[in-house]
Amino acid sequence: MQRYLLALAFAATLALPACVKNPNVTEDVYISNPNASRSWANGLRRQLAVTMNAVVVNSELMSDNYFNNYTQNSKVFDIPQIDYFDVDVNTAQAEVERLREMALYGLNKVVPADASTTAADKATMLFCHAFSYLLSGELFVALPGSSLGPVLTSNELFTTLITHI
Repeated sequence: MQRYLLALAFAATLALPACVKNPNVTEDVYISNPNASRSWANGLRRQLAVTMNAVVVNSELMSDNYFNNYTQNSKVFDIPQIDYFDVDVNTAQAEVERLREMALYGLNKVVPADASTTAADKATMLFCHAFSYLLSGELFVALPGSSLGPVLTSNELFTTLITHI
């Protein structure tokens, strides 16, 4: 019986569409909308908050003498044992990389296509781009400097930060 239920559940998941494509929300449509830079900058501010949540919570747990017995975070931070494959560390890395890539996309694609881009929106994107390199260099021994790029040491990430500013 359990085998039949499992097969039925598997068949049901295959019947569901994996990706719903909405022709009204594509990259070209988004970029061609007025004030695309403003909405992208707002999204970057949200991503900055999410990134800071991932980074600050873990940094605080690692840097104090608090035993996190009642938290959902990794207990190995009490030792401290910080592994790159730890879920919390991996989440922080992913959020920093996501912030960087979102800022780059805004600077390279959204800003050139939007005539109504303000200096404040562009400054938000530049800040998030630079801040992602600062977080990468301060918190990690090495991270990729770009999407699918080579892994850079913290000193190389700081050098990249300085050249981008």
